[in-house]
Amino acid sequence: MSRTLFGPRDKIIQDHRTAWCLAKIIRLIGPIEVPEDPSYKDEFELAHDLEESEYQHPQTGQLTPYITLKSLQQELEQLPRDVCSRECIDFLEHLLVIDPTRRPTAEEALQHPFIKSIS
Repeated sequence: MSRTLFGPRDKIIQDHRTAWCLAKIIRLIGPIEVPEDPSYKDEFELAHDLEESEYQHPQTGQLTPYITLKSLQQELEQLPRDVCSRECIDFLEHLLVIDPTRRPTAEEALQHPFIKSIS
């Protein structure tokens, strides 16, 4: 079965598409600061709540997390090594940084050992 790391394809709540996608990103790469802009605040707060919360599954009665993803590293480690090597995982984690001041530039990304190994 195919799984979506990003996007709302697995959304199980009504509406709040943005919050659902944000909750998945938070689970994958860690907390995201709630912006001060009030037009985004509610969706970010809901995303944080979804990422941490559970619901009672209607068929099993079990408490089930809304967001069932693991961390990005754990999700990528489930892929076959010929698809995504340890070096590839390190490269993807290197790129997927929320804070733009900490995110590598294109030039810096091209200097990553994984890119150099396939060049």
